[in-house]
Amino acid sequence: MSDFIWTEIFGCPEIGIPAIKSFAFHHPELYVHVFGFDEDLEKLADLPQVIAMPLDKGSIGRFLYFFSRITKGKSAINSDIIRRGFRRGHLGTAMLWEFIIRNIDSERFIHFDSDVIFLDRCIEDVSEAVKLGGLAGPIRNYINNPHGRNDLRNMEDLCQTYFFGFDGKYIKRHIGVALQAHCQGKFLFDRRPVLDFFDPVMMQMIINGAKPIFLNQDFYGGCNSHGLRNNKYSKFNDFNTPNKIDVGEKLIHFSAVGSGYNIYKNGSSNVSSAYAQYALDRFALYYYTVYGKHIGIDVSAYDELIQFLIDKGIKKFVR
Repeated sequence: MSDFIWTEIFGCPEIGIPAIKSFAFHHPELYVHVFGFDEDLEKLADLPQVIAMPLDKGSIGRFLYFFSRITKGKSAINSDIIRRGFRRGHLGTAMLWEFIIRNIDSERFIHFDSDVIFLDRCIEDVSEAVKLGGLAGPIRNYINNPHGRNDLRNMEDLCQTYFFGFDGKYIKRHIGVALQAHCQGKFLFDRRPVLDFFDPVMMQMIINGAKPIFLNQDFYGGCNSHGLRNNKYSKFNDFNTPNKIDVGEKLIHFSAVGSGYNIYKNGSSNVSSAYAQYALDRFALYYYTVYGKHIGIDVSAYDELIQFLIDKGIKKFVR
């Protein structure tokens, strides 16, 4: 297997289905591995390019998961354990990514978030870039980070994870508890500053010889090397609101929609009020743009952006 392509839809198949359908439309010969709870995966049964990846539900998987916390070999994961992880935010995603890294045999790993909409063929771009450098995606600025954090400016830039790929040979083998923490964006044994999810893993990949290749900003949105959101679609990529959206010629990434969906359904007791507000804003924008439904949050500031996205045809990926 040359490319292991995956996404996750735990508790949010309504969000993930348009992403998966847009992937399939633009990559008709490729397959995507989709992780989710049984009730989520049932909703994908009629999508032929989906390889459903259900989780173990037995007690043996639970035992092997806890045993793997102090070992470096293959691991297991249990549906109940990961469900509890998702109640605590990104811990659930970290559990899954640790499991994938330790158990999947592949030359390259390619991931896209469930709130991505593909507008063109994209997989070849990231796959070829991973072959060259071992790590590829839109830039995550450390040197010129837009957050004003001076403690990051002497560190190397990394990749955004909403659409990225990596070669697993550059990932150092760790015991489970350490790898999971690093996936979650936390160093376990040192105090290096970290900006976001999976960054400690990418930092260690660079130490082990990987050279990040940054995808073209005009195609994939986000910032440029100067930390500015200037690209072919700057009007929307740097839309005049506090919460940004990644707009490129080949891909649109809404950001935090899955979190917003879960907060909308279950409340925000496990996240900060600022993040909850941001995530709900993202979900409101996504839900109205894709499904034409309001959730009680004003999205009128995005009217021009919403029309642009509709004109791009994203509604054709809704059932």
